[in-house]
Amino acid sequence: MQVIVIRHTAVERPDGCCIGRSDLPLSSTYAVEYPQVRDSVIQLLGGRMVSRVLTSPLSRCSRLAADLSQDPALAFALSGQAAESDERLLEFNYGSWEGQNWDDIDPTRLRYWMENWRLARAGEPAGSGTDTGEPDRKGDGESLEDMLFRVADLCRDLHRKAGEASATHDRNMAVLITHAGVIRCLHHLLRRVPVSDLFSIDISYGAVAEFSLSFAPVGPQLHEGVDHAACE
Repeated sequence: MQVIVIRHTAVERPDGCCIGRSDLPLSSTYAVEYPQVRDSVIQLLGGRMVSRVLTSPLSRCSRLAADLSQDPALAFALSGQAAESDERLLEFNYGSWEGQNWDDIDPTRLRYWMENWRLARAGEPAGSGTDTGEPDRKGDGESLEDMLFRVADLCRDLHRKAGEASATHDRNMAVLITHAGVIRCLHHLLRRVPVSDLFSIDISYGAVAEFSLSFAPVGPQLHEGVDHAACE
């Protein structure tokens, strides 16, 4: 199965804030960006038809998904099918840190997470307690491991359903509209890019890329040493 993955277009983003799942408004440049995204999708499809369109529930993705699904220029590929909302395509979950100014987050807690973010969960712990020497899993957000496992679960689901569908039709293509963090996870799971290299990949607003889903990934490889990360 082949998967075309699209990052949402530009948004109005507040400076200095921890932003993952906040439902940010689209930039006023959307009307200019949309035709560029559509044309990139048409070029990558090359006449192939699509079996599924999945989108993050956040409006910056669902708006783009709806416009693509209804665009007459894509009727040959999508046949007017509506996009399916899937929470596994959501951006990184910062938990109780979401929307806060980075400078207002407890510096000790933030430093601990940034040093252990592959396994430690973002956000404040649900209970009181103190951090130990082991990566803390009690934050109310996600760790990189959590995010990679949910994206891997989506990939396994797509791979399984593609196998079932192949018996009835030859559409073996899906379109995903999502966020930079999810796309970085796909680079790791499907292209085997080391975790240490994920955040050097440029994923611009409206970026369109194709991935091959020739196998069902079981999960992340988090053994590499990494200093820090930031989801967009």
